[in-house]
Parts: sequence; C-alpha cells; structure tokens
Amino acid sequence: MPRTALALLVVAAAVAGCVDPPSTPPAPDVALARSVEHYAGSAVAGPAAVDSGAVVALQDPDAALQVRVRWLGLEGLPAAGLEPIARRRRLLLDLDAVDVLSAVPTLSAGARAGGVEDVDAWLAALRSEAEARDLGEQRAALPVGVTAEAALHVERASGARARVAIRAHARAGALDLALLLERGAPSPRRELVVLAPAQGDRARLALILANPLGAPVALAAVVDIAPAPAPGEAGRVAHRAAHAACVADLARQEALALAAARRDPPPPRAGDDVGLARALEALRAPAHRRGALFAMGAHTGAGLVEAVALGGDDALVEAVSAAALDVAARPGAPTRGGDLGWLLERAAVEVVSGAAEADPPSRGAQALLVRRAGVVGFFPRTLREVCERAEGLAGWGAALEEANVAGLSDPTPMQRLLAAEWLSAAGRRVDDPLARPAQETAR
Repeated sequence: MPRTALALLVVAAAVAGCVDPPSTPPAPDVALARSVEHYAGSAVAGPAAVDSGAVVALQDPDAALQVRVRWLGLEGLPAAGLEPIARRRRLLLDLDAVDVLSAVPTLSAGARAGGVEDVDAWLAALRSEAEARDLGEQRAALPVGVTAEAALHVERASGARARVAIRAHARAGALDLALLLERGAPSPRRELVVLAPAQGDRARLALILANPLGAPVALAAVVDIAPAPAPGEAGRVAHRAAHAACVADLARQEALALAAARRDPPPPRAGDDVGLARALEALRAPAHRRGALFAMGAHTGAGLVEAVALGGDDALVEAVSAAALDVAARPGAPTRGGDLGWLLERAAVEVVSGAAEADPPSRGAQALLVRRAGVVGFFPRTLREVCERAEGLAGWGAALEEANVAGLSDPTPMQRLLAAEWLSAAGRRVDDPLARPAQETAR
C-alpha cells in the first residue's frame, strides 16, 4: 500500500447531539456546516497582502499539493494511546488575550497526538470503538505560499457555536500545520495550536482533542496532503476543481484588498505634481480619503501609509491623512518619489506608533506596525528610534531587515516567528524559527 502523503488526523469535540445515527439527520437544534478557504499568508499570521500578478503565477494545478479532508462524528472519545500534544506542539496562542503567548490549554486541553501507520485501519477502529459516522468530505489545493483552511462549524438553536479548523501552509521544502479552535458567539474565544512542521511534502500525524463545548459527542477529521495526482490517477479531476477554487479565493483576496483602497472614484495618481495636488485635495474628503492615501503610499514607496489605507480603521486613516497634509504643506517639502515617500512614512510611523501606545492601545495600529516592520513593530518606541536614525526609504528598509534578523535570536518564540515571517516576505530564506531559538537562521 502506498504511503499517504500527509494524514493529519484530528479528533475534535463539538456539541452534544450534533451527530445522530447515519440514517438520521442532525438534531433539529443543531446546524453543521463545512467550509474551505485558501489565502496567501501563513497558517499563524493569517492572510497577507496579495502581490499583483500572484494569482496568475499560481495557475498550474500540478504544482499545488492536493488536500483531502473527511469529517466523522463520534459517540465518544476513543482510547487511542497517543502521547500528549505538548510533545509535538510548537506554540500555543490565545488569539484574544492581551498577551497572546500567555495561553494555557483550554479549548485544546487533554489533546493527544501521535503517528498512525495505516489510516484506513485507524478509521476502521474509530468506527468500531467510537461509532464514527461520516459527515462529508472537503478538497483543497495547496500552492507554495498559500494556506488552506478546512473547517467544520457547529451552531445550536441556543446560539452556542464552535468551529474546528485545520490549517496547512506550504513553503519551500516544508509544510506548516496548525489547529484553530473557536467557541462562543458573537465574540468567540480562539485558541491556535501550532504544530511541528513536516519536512518535504509528506508526513503523517494523528490528534485527539477534548470537546470545545464540553459535550460528550466528538468530531473526527482525516486530512491527507500529497503531491498533485498524475494523469490517470484517482482524484485528479477533484484536485483540479479544488485548485480552481483556490485560484478564485486568491483572486477574491486580491480584489477585496484593492476595493478597500478604491471605494469611490479611482484614486488619483501621486507620481507628479498634478497628481500630488489631486491626492492631497482628496485626503480632505472622507469619501475619497482612503483611496487617495493608498495612491500616495503606493506611488511613493511609503509602505506604512499604504498599509494604513488597506487595513486601518477610519480614525487611523483620518489621522494619517491629516499628518500627510501637514508634512506636505511644509516649505520646501518634496513633491514626488522616494523623498516624498520618506516624509510620509515618517509621519505615519509617528501617528500609528502613538495610537499603539494610547490608553487604551489600538490593537489595529499594533497589527499594522507588525505587518510593516515585523518583530520591531511590537515595540513602538523602538520603532520610532529606528525610523529617526534611518536615512531615506532605503535606509529604513535596511534597518528593518537588520532588526528582524536580530529578532531570530530572541528568546521568545512568537518574536522569532514574526521576524521569520517578515524576512520570508522580504525574500530572505529562513529556516524553522522555532527549532533553534538562539541561532540566526536567515541567509
């Protein structure tokens, strides 16, 4: 029997009564739904900016890994002799805490993990021991640089909700795996379990998790990840359909990012004096402000300005726009290119870092700083000091790269992870940042 390329077997809990016998539909007060999403970005940080033309570059289905997910309902938790998941877990994040690293296992409490030699035999044992019932199948495609998320959603008539999502991210030579557990509504508690990466494009892992809602009925998922089927192999048609859905998801991600910056008429270009004057005038109009700010950032190389236009809330967009108007009106201010971009970038750093340090702090501002500057974005005061010492946009970029390379040696796993992701996005080759905490791994 050929070895399954990647089988991530997850037994995750759900809601009491969410699975009835196979011949009977789910209980009337329980709704089950499945979803598959693809996005450019990592399994930990989530969606990132989609570069123009990136969707076209991912059009080859044979270059993407195939992903197959099968969900099963269980009447109980099997005695599956696996080891505690802590031995395979790389990171545990409480995504809704002030300090995401302060997480203690709650939704994933009691989780266990281990290898499974024969997937079919393991599933047969589940069906026998825990009365497993099929709940459907999902397919996804996994190009390099993309994360596929397969999720099962549970909602009761009372309003109680839970979601179990399996994330797989493909990068050069490795697969990153993570498990996202959510409970509650309308503001769910979210716990992200980051697992050890699999080298190459094939591995196998089994997990058993306690129920997110504390009910006796559990859910199982079997995930297989492998290279794309060759012509004539089983699953080729399904993989190509999944790849088409992946490309559509990425195109939608790109379109939404562009739409956020172009809500009304197309933003004016800021590449010449006339365009700058139009953009500056548009900054005064709330309906056109975001698009104008995006245009100025994109055409002058002011990355933080562009990030604020794409992801900042209205208050932050207004504040950065006001700062841009102020600096552009100063006597002798540059009117185009990198010199103007550096002026705008410095103004944005002041505004956004100040919002991140406010009482209460703006979490959106903090996220924008991290997106633009990597690990140093977690420290607004330090970021301002780096900005003050830099000479122009080129010096600013070099200073940020140097700070993130240094971040790879930080004793805190999350800091190393953020530094590695920033450097990877900048085109640097980075080894597993969680494997060697005291060594620089970028080159």
